[in-house]
Amino acid sequence: FVWQAGVAAQEYGVDFSTTIGRSMEPTCRAAGDLLVVDRFTHRFWGVRRGQVVIAISKQNADNRVCKRVIGIAGDQVVISAEHSMSRGEEVVEVPRGHVWLEGDNKPASQDSRAYGPVPKPLLVGIVRYKLWPLGLLGPVEQISVADRIFLDDSTF
Repeated sequence: FVWQAGVAAQEYGVDFSTTIGRSMEPTCRAAGDLLVVDRFTHRFWGVRRGQVVIAISKQNADNRVCKRVIGIAGDQVVISAEHSMSRGEEVVEVPRGHVWLEGDNKPASQDSRAYGPVPKPLLVGIVRYKLWPLGLLGPVEQISVADRIFLDDSTF
């Protein structure tokens, strides 16, 4: 029973993740940050623009990625020429049931700019806290991404 409760808590409650790779610098270091992942709330209330999430990789289901939510369903995401994979400014609409994810360190990130919108079922959870290193202990902040999207005023 205790083992089953532990598995349920990890699957539907709180989990831990470490960072590997430079795509989320400076929010997360290239290696060794220990993150607390809330695996529960996104299942009922979704995610918000600007939150950092863990998702199953669209390119390799055995891998997890840590990225920031830039757009949610219905948003039109602006990808500047500087950050576009095609080197021209683009506007991409996020389809229903999907999110647009990008790393904070654009030049080092393989993200929605390369593989497109991510289906919401691939979201594992929302990164809430950084536990390690102790000097950086604290909440992982949601930041504004309003300069990256066109909002449909009819949704408010």
